[in-house]
Amino acid sequence: MLKKCENPNIEIYTKTCKKRIFNLSSIRLPEGLKKKCVWCLSDLKGQQRRWCGTECVESAQAWGNPQKEWGLGILLIRQNFKCNICAFDWGAVIEAMYQKPKMPYGMSECKNTWRTKFSYWLTVKLKDEMHMTDLPHRIEVDHILAISKGGQSLGLDNHQAVCYACHKAKTKKDNSGPRKKIDKLNKPDQNDTEGNND
Repeated sequence: MLKKCENPNIEIYTKTCKKRIFNLSSIRLPEGLKKKCVWCLSDLKGQQRRWCGTECVESAQAWGNPQKEWGLGILLIRQNFKCNICAFDWGAVIEAMYQKPKMPYGMSECKNTWRTKFSYWLTVKLKDEMHMTDLPHRIEVDHILAISKGGQSLGLDNHQAVCYACHKAKTKKDNSGPRKKIDKLNKPDQNDTEGNND
């Protein structure tokens, strides 16, 4: 499902970056390494330039874009295709989609493996289906601990798949409390340094 990352820079990016999307071309190898996969640090072979295979690309996409299809698909598999708050079952919706006379594009190749193997097209078609048929239960990705309160914006540890209604209620609750103050890079105020020669 998600390939473990061996690049120590990824942990640094995860802790420091507050943007919701990360440009994967910005991932760098640790100092002194060459011809290694930027995700798992295994040796590159043949024509490979940055990644050793699709598993690393998909893992990096899910880490760097947790609110897009890659992250959402992996979160759905982790949560057994249920909302993490109200337990609405999107798995039943997918099974109903497979019963339709004309199967949506891209879903046939994952018909028997969709509960355990990530499929980009299945995630896209499920989002479309929910948007057309059941707006309160359409799928969204939520930060478990809000970014404004110090939660991580990258990676999947601080994310969960929830339905729209639950996400709206949780966000309202999250925004009602105090926010974490952003430390100005630990620099003292000018007033503290000027005139204090005692």
